[in-house]
Amino acid sequence: MSSLLVKNLANQVEALTDFNVTKKDEIENGRSIDVTVWETDRNAHSFPLIQNEGSLFYEDEEFVIRKTRYVPISGKRLKVDITALQRSFSDLGENYVYETSGKKKTLYIEDMLDIALKGSGYSYEVLPEGLGDSFEVEDFGNGYSLGLLSDIKEKYSAEYECIGKKVYFAKEIARDTDYIIRDRVNVKDPSQEIDTSSIKTYIKGFGKKDEKTGKYAVEAEYTSPLASVYGIKHANPVFDDSYTAKDEGKLEKRLEKELTDKIEISISLTYIEVKQLNMQDIRKGDYVWCVLEPFDLKTKLRVVSVETYSDPKKSPVFTFGKVRANIKKTTAKLGRGQSSVSKLIDVSTGKVKGSAIS
Repeated sequence: MSSLLVKNLANQVEALTDFNVTKKDEIENGRSIDVTVWETDRNAHSFPLIQNEGSLFYEDEEFVIRKTRYVPISGKRLKVDITALQRSFSDLGENYVYETSGKKKTLYIEDMLDIALKGSGYSYEVLPEGLGDSFEVEDFGNGYSLGLLSDIKEKYSAEYECIGKKVYFAKEIARDTDYIIRDRVNVKDPSQEIDTSSIKTYIKGFGKKDEKTGKYAVEAEYTSPLASVYGIKHANPVFDDSYTAKDEGKLEKRLEKELTDKIEISISLTYIEVKQLNMQDIRKGDYVWCVLEPFDLKTKLRVVSVETYSDPKKSPVFTFGKVRANIKKTTAKLGRGQSSVSKLIDVSTGKVKGSAIS
């Protein structure tokens, strides 16, 4: 079992015992831990150090305690349920950047990151492939670092990961592996969820607005190929002053990426470690082969979240998304006729036309 340390607001550090930890590592929400600690004679010296805004150290990483819930268990003993957030998300969520980029000017991602992380004590590294675009922006800044990072992430349709005091930005933080997840070999309790509740098929975007005329410097729209099946379903429009008349193409690309016109297929499973297959290194963001015969699924999927446990008897739980390949049978299961499917799929190649389904 991994060790768990607690540090209170007076910087006293002690080891905790009699605990359970569930660690969640998600592409969208970073890392967090849910911890239960039972008060016992063994941790009588460390249990009182648990405080909101104090820290827990687990697997060589610091987490800031944000929620505590105490429940009596026997006599004067207590049990506490804790939710703690990755230190970097806490730091960047509390660092306010008062400066801005000033008057309208062209900025690259590095320029925006310089502003977003100002005063935070964090550095950054950019993996440049696919992130070469610049944007004409005005007064970028004046916000919390975490919010500014989210703005940059949306502009570039990118991802970022915080490791220690460094923020890594890339088009996609992922590894393309040859690992194979296969039912009846290293998987148990698989489940598949198909969700169409958030599908939208049409979106409009607006750039810089002229305050005198009320007109936008650029307007664009995007209609998903799925509109031919589901009809027009409007998404919230995009308003972004960083787009000017010369950025029409960029705005169209932004709309296409922003529109939720994907059929969300989520696969969750418990991974049973098989040492001889050398598959202990599956991480959040990885693409792995998934062969799940009950779902007629044989394709590469991306790990979008990993849930691990301090209890060595409990296997990690992986959630997958972003199906990369063959979706003919999935669309058929959703009740489409062959004529509708043919509008979206090139029958000769089996590939999706356009960006109908990821």
